[in-house]
Amino acid sequence: MNIEKIEPRFTKGRIHFGTLSVPQSNALEWWAHWDIMGITITRLEFDAAFKWYLHAAEKGRAYAQTIIGLMHRDGIGVPQDYGAALHWYTLAAEKGNTKAAQQLGWMYYHGRGGPQDKEAALKWWTQAAEKGGASNKFGLGRMYFEGRVVPQDYGAALHWYTLAAERGFQLAQHDLAWLYGKGLGVPQDLVRGAMWFDIAGLPVEWCSFAKDMTPDQIDEAKKLALDWEKKHK
Repeated sequence: MNIEKIEPRFTKGRIHFGTLSVPQSNALEWWAHWDIMGITITRLEFDAAFKWYLHAAEKGRAYAQTIIGLMHRDGIGVPQDYGAALHWYTLAAEKGNTKAAQQLGWMYYHGRGGPQDKEAALKWWTQAAEKGGASNKFGLGRMYFEGRVVPQDYGAALHWYTLAAERGFQLAQHDLAWLYGKGLGVPQDLVRGAMWFDIAGLPVEWCSFAKDMTPDQIDEAKKLALDWEKKHK
């Protein structure tokens, strides 16, 4: 397959994987793309990627520090080293990189690179949720909702689900409907629950608590959902 037909030539300052030229910021993404297409990337090419990412990481680039953390964690282009991964993830997370903060949380939770520290894990997951997008907020909300990774707290789940749902995250909208419909972490509000169910793209009549609603309540929920969607177009 002709690589140049897939991706145009790149200017200098990019990472070179053998005969392929890959943008520094997308090196691992392109590796995955080529792997799916059956194009082999060799160990030497990962070694080159590590060299250039490390150069940027040492100059304080948070994105590069995150990638170096990943490469150390998974042993890509360098021997696996959880301690080094923790170090680089921490540097990136302290600069506000949400991907690094998310991964740092999991490393602390599983005791990778040091003793297990659930408080530190929650600290970094919370930072990722505060500074990150809807998926980060939903992820922390789901942790509180399920109570497996952190102590179950429906009120906290409601908070993070709401932030994610307001940003259009469908799974958060669905779970938020459940919290309102069952009165978990908030006084029961069937209309508000059905509204979020509708916003999530599901027929109100399908929600488990629809049988407890009057036709007027169902109509009100649908109207509120329509108003929300108009406001958030």
